[in-house]
Amino acid sequence: MNRDKHPVRPIVKKSVRIAIQADNRGVTLYCNPDAIKALSDDLAWIHKADASEHYETHIRLQFGGDEGQNVSVSLSEDLRSIFNSIPDDAPPDAQAFVFELTIMQVTDDEVRQF
Repeated sequence: MNRDKHPVRPIVKKSVRIAIQADNRGVTLYCNPDAIKALSDDLAWIHKADASEHYETHIRLQFGGDEGQNVSVSLSEDLRSIFNSIPDDAPPDAQAFVFELTIMQVTDDEVRQF
Protein backbone atom coordinates (compact mmCIF):
# COMPACT_ATOMS: atom_id res chain seq x y z
CA MET A 1 0.00 0.00 0.00
CA ASN A 2 1.18 3.46 -0.75
CA ARG A 3 -0.03 5.21 2.38
CA ASP A 4 2.38 8.12 1.79
CA LYS A 5 0.17 9.33 -1.07
CA HIS A 6 -3.09 8.68 0.73
CA PRO A 7 -4.52 11.41 3.00
CA VAL A 8 -4.96 10.88 6.73
CA ARG A 9 -8.09 8.99 7.76
CA PRO A 10 -10.88 11.30 9.04
CA ILE A 11 -11.29 11.65 12.80
CA VAL A 12 -14.50 10.17 14.21
CA LYS A 13 -16.47 12.41 16.60
CA LYS A 14 -17.40 11.06 20.02
CA SER A 15 -21.03 11.92 19.28
CA VAL A 16 -21.30 9.13 16.68
CA ARG A 17 -23.95 6.53 17.58
CA ILE A 18 -24.62 3.38 15.55
CA ALA A 19 -26.91 0.46 16.32
CA ILE A 20 -26.45 -2.70 14.26
CA GLN A 21 -29.36 -5.11 14.07
CA ALA A 22 -28.81 -8.49 12.38
CA ASP A 23 -31.20 -11.38 11.86
CA ASN A 24 -31.99 -13.99 9.23
CA ARG A 25 -33.40 -11.28 6.93
CA GLY A 26 -30.28 -9.11 6.86
CA VAL A 27 -28.27 -6.45 8.61
CA THR A 28 -29.50 -2.92 9.34
CA LEU A 29 -27.44 0.01 10.61
CA TYR A 30 -29.29 2.72 12.49
CA CYS A 31 -27.14 5.86 12.57
CA ASN A 32 -27.48 9.29 14.10
CA PRO A 33 -26.59 12.23 11.79
CA ASP A 34 -22.99 12.38 13.07
CA ALA A 35 -22.60 8.67 12.31
CA ILE A 36 -23.88 9.11 8.75
CA LYS A 37 -21.38 11.95 8.23
CA ALA A 38 -18.52 9.93 9.76
CA LEU A 39 -19.36 6.86 7.67
CA SER A 40 -19.63 9.01 4.54
CA ASP A 41 -16.27 10.66 5.25
CA ASP A 42 -14.63 7.31 5.91
CA LEU A 43 -16.01 5.77 2.72
CA ALA A 44 -14.84 8.83 0.75
CA TRP A 45 -11.38 8.35 2.29
CA ILE A 46 -11.40 4.69 1.19
CA HIS A 47 -12.59 5.67 -2.28
CA LYS A 48 -9.50 7.85 -2.79
CA ALA A 49 -7.23 4.78 -2.54
CA ASP A 50 -6.54 2.45 -5.43
CA ALA A 51 -9.07 -0.39 -5.22
CA SER A 52 -6.28 -2.96 -5.42
CA GLU A 53 -4.95 -1.66 -2.08
CA HIS A 54 -8.03 -3.06 -0.28
CA TYR A 55 -8.70 -0.23 2.13
CA GLU A 56 -11.53 -1.08 4.50
CA THR A 57 -13.52 0.11 7.46
CA HIS A 58 -14.74 -1.95 10.40
CA ILE A 59 -17.89 -0.43 11.83
CA ARG A 60 -17.38 -1.49 15.46
CA LEU A 61 -13.64 -0.91 15.45
CA GLN A 62 -13.59 2.42 13.58
CA PHE A 63 -16.71 4.02 15.05
CA GLY A 64 -17.11 2.32 18.43
CA GLY A 65 -15.20 4.85 20.50
CA ASP A 66 -12.51 4.10 23.04
CA GLU A 67 -14.39 1.23 24.61
CA GLY A 68 -16.95 0.40 21.94
CA GLN A 69 -19.67 2.41 23.64
CA ASN A 70 -20.75 4.22 20.45
CA VAL A 71 -21.79 1.08 18.56
CA SER A 72 -24.34 -1.41 19.84
CA VAL A 73 -25.14 -4.76 18.26
CA SER A 74 -28.44 -6.60 18.46
CA LEU A 75 -28.37 -10.15 17.06
CA SER A 76 -31.28 -12.51 16.61
CA GLU A 77 -31.11 -15.59 18.83
CA ASP A 78 -29.82 -17.87 16.05
CA LEU A 79 -27.00 -15.44 15.18
CA ARG A 80 -26.25 -14.84 18.84
CA SER A 81 -25.65 -18.58 19.29
CA ILE A 82 -23.12 -18.49 16.42
CA PHE A 83 -21.25 -15.42 17.64
CA ASN A 84 -21.23 -16.42 21.30
CA SER A 85 -20.01 -19.96 20.70
CA ILE A 86 -16.56 -21.44 20.75
CA PRO A 87 -16.06 -24.52 18.53
CA ASP A 88 -15.36 -27.78 20.38
CA ASP A 89 -12.01 -28.19 18.60
CA ALA A 90 -10.85 -24.65 19.42
CA PRO A 91 -7.63 -24.14 21.40
CA PRO A 92 -8.05 -23.59 25.16
CA ASP A 93 -7.39 -19.83 24.88
CA ALA A 94 -9.96 -19.30 22.09
CA GLN A 95 -12.54 -16.57 22.49
CA ALA A 96 -16.06 -16.35 21.09
CA PHE A 97 -16.50 -14.60 17.78
CA VAL A 98 -17.42 -10.92 17.94
CA PHE A 99 -19.83 -9.62 15.31
CA GLU A 100 -18.19 -7.06 13.02
CA LEU A 101 -19.40 -5.39 9.85
CA THR A 102 -16.58 -4.63 7.40
CA ILE A 103 -16.74 -2.61 4.18
CA MET A 104 -13.80 -3.13 1.81
CA GLN A 105 -13.05 -1.53 -1.53
CA VAL A 106 -11.87 -4.08 -4.10
CA THR A 107 -11.47 -4.12 -7.87
CA ASP A 108 -14.32 -5.03 -10.25
CA ASP A 109 -12.65 -8.36 -11.03
CA GLU A 110 -12.35 -9.17 -7.33
CA VAL A 111 -16.03 -8.43 -6.74
CA ARG A 112 -16.94 -10.87 -9.50
CA GLN A 113 -14.94 -13.62 -7.74
CA PHE A 114 -17.38 -13.60 -4.85
